[in-house]
Amino acid sequence: MINKIASLFLLFLLIISCNDTPLVASEISFTHKDLASCNTVECPEIFVNYPKFSGEVEVTKAINASVEQFIIESLYLDDPEQKPTAKNIQEAAQQFIDMYRMHNAEFPDLAIDYYSEIEIEESFRSEEIISIELYQEKYTGGAHGYRSLSYGNFSIKTGQKIPANKLFKDLNIFTKFAETYFRSQHNIQENKEINSTGFWFDDNKFYLPESIGFNKKSFVLHYNQYEIASYAEGPIEVEIPLKDVAQYLNVSLKK
Repeated sequence: MINKIASLFLLFLLIISCNDTPLVASEISFTHKDLASCNTVECPEIFVNYPKFSGEVEVTKAINASVEQFIIESLYLDDPEQKPTAKNIQEAAQQFIDMYRMHNAEFPDLAIDYYSEIEIEESFRSEEIISIELYQEKYTGGAHGYRSLSYGNFSIKTGQKIPANKLFKDLNIFTKFAETYFRSQHNIQENKEINSTGFWFDDNKFYLPESIGFNKKSFVLHYNQYEIASYAEGPIEVEIPLKDVAQYLNVSLKK
C-alpha cells in the first residue's frame, strides 16, 4: 500500500514538473545556400532567422507550428486564392526559387532578381503570455518590394494564439483608450476627425491595427504600409507603456 502511494506521489510530481517546464528558444538560421539546388545554379537570396522553442511538448509544438506556417506563407508566390502546399521551410524556399526561375523563363527580357528576408524573434514574455514579432520583406518585381511586421501573442500554458477579443477584458473600451494615445502622438485634437491630418481610417473611425503585440516596455500598435496611410508614409506605430495597458488586459504581465 505504501509503495502504491509513493508511486502515485512520484507520478504527481512528474506531471507537475512537466507542466512547469520552461520554454527555451534556440535561434535557427536558413538561407538559399542550404538548398542543394543552389549549389551549382544561382538562386534568389533567401534569409530566414527564427526561434525554435523547446520545453513542454504540446505548448512548443503549437508555437513552432505557427512560426513555421508564417515562414511558409511568406515564401509563397503562387495563386493567392490557394493555400501553400509546402510541408516545411525548405520545401517552401525551393518553391520560391522554382517560381522565380519560371517567371524569368517566361519573361527573359524582364528578368529581375527576387529576394526574401524573414526575421522572427521573441519580443516579450510574462508568466502567462509570450509575444513574437514576425517581420518579412521581399521583392518580386514592381516599383518597390513588400514588407510587413506582425505579432503572434501566445498562451504560455497552451501555446495557442490569443486573439484580440480574448486579450482584452473589453476590446471596445481598450480601443477608445488607444485612440487617445494615437491622437496625442499624432497631434490630432479630440474635436477633430481622426483623418483630419491625412490618415485613411475607413469611415473616418479609429480602429486597432491587425498587428498588435508586446515588447519589453510597451504594448505596440503597428499599422503596416497602406493600412491607414500611403506607402510613402511608411509604417505607423504607437507604443503604449505596459503599466498603462495592464488594467485592460485579460492576461498578467508579471514576469
